[in-house]
Amino acid sequence: MFRLSRRKGSSLWQVRKRWPSDVAAILPGEFTKSTGEADRKKAQAMLVLIASEYEARVQQARDRLADSRFRDLAEPEIARLTALFYRTALPAYRINRALSPVEAKATLAEVQGRVASLEAAQARQDYWAVESAANTLIAQQGLPIPEESPSRDALKSMLHLAFTELHRGIAQQLQGMEGAAPSDPRLARALEIKADAPDHSVNALIKAYKEAKWKDWSASSREAVEAPFRALKDILGDRDASSVTREDARGVVAMLRDLPAGMGRHAALKGLSVPQAIEAGKRLKIEPIKPATINRAYLAHIAALFKWAMKEGWITSTPFTGLAVKDSVAEIDKRDPFTAPQLQTLFTSDPWVAPAKPDMARPGRFWIPLVALFTGARLGEIAGLRIADVEEVDGLTALRIRAHAGRSLKTSYSRRDLPLHPELVRMGFAAFLKHRCKVAKPEELLFPDAKANVRGQAGAKLGEWFVKIVKDLGLTGTKLGMHSFRHGVEDRLIAADLYGTALGRALLGRESGGSEKSYGKGFTVKDFARALERITYPDLDLSHLHAAKD
Repeated sequence: MFRLSRRKGSSLWQVRKRWPSDVAAILPGEFTKSTGEADRKKAQAMLVLIASEYEARVQQARDRLADSRFRDLAEPEIARLTALFYRTALPAYRINRALSPVEAKATLAEVQGRVASLEAAQARQDYWAVESAANTLIAQQGLPIPEESPSRDALKSMLHLAFTELHRGIAQQLQGMEGAAPSDPRLARALEIKADAPDHSVNALIKAYKEAKWKDWSASSREAVEAPFRALKDILGDRDASSVTREDARGVVAMLRDLPAGMGRHAALKGLSVPQAIEAGKRLKIEPIKPATINRAYLAHIAALFKWAMKEGWITSTPFTGLAVKDSVAEIDKRDPFTAPQLQTLFTSDPWVAPAKPDMARPGRFWIPLVALFTGARLGEIAGLRIADVEEVDGLTALRIRAHAGRSLKTSYSRRDLPLHPELVRMGFAAFLKHRCKVAKPEELLFPDAKANVRGQAGAKLGEWFVKIVKDLGLTGTKLGMHSFRHGVEDRLIAADLYGTALGRALLGRESGGSEKSYGKGFTVKDFARALERITYPDLDLSHLHAAKD
């Protein structure tokens, strides 16, 4: 989402936005662009052009990454390619007919001469005999290795050893030493992988990845990987993970472009594999999934899978890095925050027509939207709070966002302690907390009307109720809902010069200064309290919700 801000000392509006994580390493700093306008309305009109420029630079960076995923072959990859070359060529370097003594003697002399010639060439680092084989292997595997890369010579050296060993094997056969092991220890190590070696297929990779990550994922995160991994299994499942090339990855993307939307909801697609569903979807004229869904719901998870595989030593490169489908819908148009007039309309309607009573029925409906408005916390984070999560930290009452048996967190950075916003205190939120702590057990939900749905998503039904309220009030905008408050808080962080800072990101439960660093060396509850004081809505009057003073 693009937001307008002003630099200190300047009257002109500008846009600042972080680069996506997949290209941040090759793009400097963050995207900053002046609108050249001092008038906010005129500056707002420039956002479409600025968004296009941003997306063009991101796509250029992704194209660069796609063309240069790595510049060298790692040793395991060289060993794998050498073993592939040796085993593929071995059947052709066997004598499969009976030779007369004269023929055998002449052939042995010829082969021994060839071995001596190859050994001399190896000593000179002259790999002419395998030059073509090396180029063919690199091309077949889709490896963008430049001609000047030292790893090309390393590969040629190993292939030359294998080529020499193939000839040596013929000599050994002629001398009656059938099935002798390769004499060069480097080639012997490359050939150590046996036929009964552990399964390193894409299917096995998915299984290992899920086993490693499952316990740390929320229920929604676990569900999110099922569709992309099912597609990957159907397309590449039996392939060795290390054999998946860039062209294979592009083929997966091409198939995802045609994947019918809502596969699980169409009876005609039930039980079909992904390739079969694609054909059926075309025949039935079912709309394919959107680019944003491909990028976020499929490719993001697949890229993370292969990144983990490289980290764990399954593969030496990540073929899905930087791959994305161009999305014609600008980021700015995907979800709107509420405007100030919309917030005023919303929070003067039922149930926000008068101050809350501590013992009110359905307190979640009243308080959760207000907590989201002033903290930017996610719906599930607020709805999943228990009585035990309300504690005094550093002298301040705090809502301790933690994973527990009834609720997982989106990421490890979501774990944080949020103090009460001053405006919530003025509305009597502290009195509500005190009442709930008296009448409920520690393991009970703070907001009893925000129970999880059958999928384990905290506050999901309350979120649906809120969307209905928004529609009934006639509030219009792109995907207006509970998450719109989070976008609104991002706007307020920009106004407070906190957006994108370590403190601002930690407050929202995002990476860089996350809450696991908040104990002794990171941001404290008092740091968050000072930041929350700067989240204000100057054009919003909520005084009618202020509790009467004792």
